[in-house]
Amino acid sequence: MNEEQLVQSEDPQPEGETVEFAGYAGFWKRVAATVIDSFILAPAAMALLYAFDIPLKTANFLDIPLKVQIAAFFVETIYNALLEFSPLQGSIGKIVLRIKVTDIYGDRIGLERAFIRNLSKIVSRIIFFVGYLMIAFTPRKQGLHDMIANCAVINKSF
Repeated sequence: MNEEQLVQSEDPQPEGETVEFAGYAGFWKRVAATVIDSFILAPAAMALLYAFDIPLKTANFLDIPLKVQIAAFFVETIYNALLEFSPLQGSIGKIVLRIKVTDIYGDRIGLERAFIRNLSKIVSRIIFFVGYLMIAFTPRKQGLHDMIANCAVINKSF
């Protein structure tokens, strides 16, 4: 890993294991991963609408009751957190685009950190998605949720 780009880990890598830093994943690459994940999560969202007896043709997001929006947020949070914590280190969209979620040292994150990272996305949404836009302007391409959880999203080296 390049020490100028990632914080140096106090714990050395296991013997025989080398990690090459391939750069931080940028804003548009992360948006594309989210779009891919949206297609994967769409059936779950439709099931929630059906379960709460809400017509699929609901024209406006604001017309969807808060309890359904909260349920959808938790489904998304569980999906992302479990996959980011797993050896895959990212959602299906991230895997397709060859990016992964790490701590600021480049190591795999634990389940608690994965949930903190994903639950804190609510803050970015409340402040009109500014927390997501930060990805485009911060040196480590971190969103507010990444900063809260001390995480980074990096490109996988080939």
